Amino acid sequence: RIPLRNARVGVGDLTGRDGTVRSSESSLRKVEYVYVSKPTDSYGSKGWWPDPVPRVEGAVDLDAGINNTFFITFHTPPDREAGIYRGNIVLSWTGFRKTIPAVVEVWNFSLPDTPSIRSGFGLSYDKIAAYHNITEREDLEKCYDLYMEQFRRYRIAPYYPHALAQARDSVTGVYWTG
Repeated sequence: RIPLRNARVGVGDLTGRDGTVRSSESSLRKVEYVYVSKPTDSYGSKGWWPDPVPRVEGAVDLDAGINNTFFITFHTPPDREAGIYRGNIVLSWTGFRKTIPAVVEVWNFSLPDTPSIRSGFGLSYDKIAAYHNITEREDLEKCYDLYMEQFRRYRIAPYYPHALAQARDSVTGVYWTG
């Protein structure tokens, strides 16, 4: 087993009977692992667990002896024709290249701009700071905004979207004794 250097996952355009799904409509993410030293409940255990799925742009180095999982997501516009779209995914690294056929089915519905059911997701900025080892407020605000961007994209409603930008007011004027 040897590590793979300069590994790339290339997504090409997908063509269907009624058009094309462009590679620019896709995003690539790699599953990363987090070491859990203290399980949160009886279902967990110490060890390496898959958790974050950061975006991948360009080449990455892959460690040997572990699963290296990638997610490819296509975000097609609401007016995209439903149907089967075919294309290729290219896996490559130093001294290797393999083309794999890809098939994506676009369904005949789209998510509404406004969710039709209520939801709530707890997300604490202090947990984000601890998880990402953030100490500066400006860095925390940028990171929190990235979380909120993903919440908007996937129509997830956080309990406190304004946690780092709370509204403040003050009342001035004549004191009323009424």
